Amino acid sequence: MPSSKSALGILPLVLISLSVCISALERNYSSGRLEDAFPELRALSDPKSRIPPIYGGQDFGRCCMSAVSSFITIVNGSLQYNDTDKSIAISQRDSFENASSQFPCTARYDHRPNGTARVQVSYQWCANNCGGWQHSKSGELNQWVGPFVGFILPAIVFCLAIPRRRKLLVSAWFFDAPIDRISNIIKIPFIALIAAILVTIDTITWLSICLALAGPMLLSGIYEAYLDSRMLSYLYNKVENGQLTIDMRARILYLILAGNLDLEFFSPGDGPEDTAWKHVEELTDGLRIYPSPRQHPAIGEAPINVVTLHQDLITSTKTRLRTMLACQYSFGSTVGAPVVFFAGAFVYTLVDTLTKLGDNDTAHALAFGMWWMVIPHVAIVSGLLLAGNNPNTLEGVIGRKGNADDHAIFKVFGLVYESRYRPAWMWFRGRSKRDWTRKLLDTYSIVSSSGSDIDMEQFRKATELSISDWVTVFVIVGLLILVPFSLAFTTSYSTPVIGLSCRSMTFLIYALSQLWLVALWVLTFSLYIHHPYWGYFWYPLVVFGGCGAVFTSIGGTMMQIIGVYRNCKCLLPIQHWGNPNDQTMLTISKNARETIVEANTFWKGTGGGAIAFLGLICYSGWWYQRRLKGVFRELVEKIDQSARAQ
Repeated sequence: MPSSKSALGILPLVLISLSVCISALERNYSSGRLEDAFPELRALSDPKSRIPPIYGGQDFGRCCMSAVSSFITIVNGSLQYNDTDKSIAISQRDSFENASSQFPCTARYDHRPNGTARVQVSYQWCANNCGGWQHSKSGELNQWVGPFVGFILPAIVFCLAIPRRRKLLVSAWFFDAPIDRISNIIKIPFIALIAAILVTIDTITWLSICLALAGPMLLSGIYEAYLDSRMLSYLYNKVENGQLTIDMRARILYLILAGNLDLEFFSPGDGPEDTAWKHVEELTDGLRIYPSPRQHPAIGEAPINVVTLHQDLITSTKTRLRTMLACQYSFGSTVGAPVVFFAGAFVYTLVDTLTKLGDNDTAHALAFGMWWMVIPHVAIVSGLLLAGNNPNTLEGVIGRKGNADDHAIFKVFGLVYESRYRPAWMWFRGRSKRDWTRKLLDTYSIVSSSGSDIDMEQFRKATELSISDWVTVFVIVGLLILVPFSLAFTTSYSTPVIGLSCRSMTFLIYALSQLWLVALWVLTFSLYIHHPYWGYFWYPLVVFGGCGAVFTSIGGTMMQIIGVYRNCKCLLPIQHWGNPNDQTMLTISKNARETIVEANTFWKGTGGGAIAFLGLICYSGWWYQRRLKGVFRELVEKIDQSARAQ
């Protein structure tokens, strides 16, 4: 009996504790003031931003609170919802009324799958009460620091590895000031600042160009890589079968390494005999078995025994070819290592974003990071090519005094390399190598007026891509462009409100502009390019596509980082933009269950897929280049093996 009495004595304490816990889970409506039940609403009494909403002074957290305060009231100690107002809606009301739940306008992801209550307003209400846009807040690092450090800075590193022809000149005057006087030492920081600004402008300009012409760069690079593979395969078969003369073998190998240089250009002060083509010809002249550009003898002409008479020249040729190949930067140092660091940083960012599943800014920042992976793709393609980027390599092999081309466009844009030769722009490299192959064929195909060289005809067929070859090239280029686009588009499209809107439309316009430019580049391989008026149509079309790409890539990224996309219009799917009185409901609260569900569904898959695809492309590029380099070195060593001697 004493034990039962003690149990009865404890029961009131248990009931009191339960009532206290239950009351703690309920909000206090006794005062009749919303600010007492929802302390977060007290922020509405704070002064608004002095920045006009049209210049970024809007605050969507405040808009959310305003919608909540106008939709709910406290009547006789109970919470009432104004359901007659169809422009505002609050879902998951049990969570909203629970004091232990986060307030939806200021909520953050707390690993609860149901999130918080969702506050929605109609577009018309949003436009009337929350016009303008909200600039990124300095304290919200995921709004601006994350995207900038996560993908913009790494992309700059990659774009610097992409070969180019010209750059913004930084005068030597900035570095020639003597430091023997105090006055000059005082000037140095200011001079260095100006030089740094110029370099920054140059880097941003080149980054914009790389983004604008990513499609043509990829197409030209893949085409050149395909030509390299076909020429090496052709040459390997000829060497194994004891065909082709030594000079032709060397000529094709030189073509592979120097085919990215302007074919017929010569510097001011030089003559028509000082072109890259003429100098490569001179390197192989001593290996000819016949004195003129022929592979077959004239009537009664005896061949020269090159292997016996010119063994030293053969050895020198092997050394030159090996040296030119070895002078290139390794794929691992220029592309591979940056990809590893980029992938590591991206994985960290992805893992970090999984702790913020209910945040739309994080979702869109992840999407932009995946979209910018097109720059590493261009760097990978440019890094796997066999032709060196620095024309001074050939100039050193030639070893002849010449005049460097110092012509600067508008005295502002000078050449990257001080050399008598000019490397082609990345988007024209494939065409440049094609021009070299055609020059070789035009020079050596004719045996006599009655026929052509069989070996050269086979070389022509080997370097002319069939329809299936072009399909392969297009598929590779399409994957390199469209996979980053698809992953980014899927992430932004599926972030509530689900549908095509500002960010996803930015990605779509960029992808279409790249496909547009790729189509224009394909036309340059057709006969229509030789029409005298074709350039008047082609260049404006290229400028149109390039401007669209720059506006969406650079402009779109800046609008995302600054916060311009954080407005009512960008919360609305694009199909509703034409209706000014649209009543489509927009989510303006945070950490909603729908956002968490979509993030769990897409973020891991798209983010992981982007990293896996980048790693696959990098490994494939490294393997492909190592394979071609191995074949090239083998052919150099076999250049005089069983060569045709007559």
